[in-house]
Amino acid sequence: MPKKSKKHGLSHADFELMANSRFRRERGTYFALSHGSIPGPQEGCPRVACVVSKKVAARAVDRNLIKRRCRDAARRLIADIKEPLALVFYANRNAKDASYEEIEKDMSKLVQKLMAR
Repeated sequence: MPKKSKKHGLSHADFELMANSRFRRERGTYFALSHGSIPGPQEGCPRVACVVSKKVAARAVDRNLIKRRCRDAARRLIADIKEPLALVFYANRNAKDASYEEIEKDMSKLVQKLMAR
């Protein structure tokens, strides 16, 4: 199994930068996408985070499942993006009952909305 790269992840400092800058938000069926640009060492690649709160899924097992599905779908989606973007996917309550295919389709629509702008 290949080692996971942290090159595309967002750090705590990145989230603090996001709080002080203007990020736009797109809403989908299972996720809300907050996006914008932040400076960093990897200028040419997008960085992604998946956030699932306890209100969305009370059990850690469910939160982790949603995050795993989100990260895997995001890995496939950002392969084509060459802009230095920060993408944060926030799960909605109905993401808990969604299949991987539904999650991937919803995230794909959100990223397509973003790239169309």
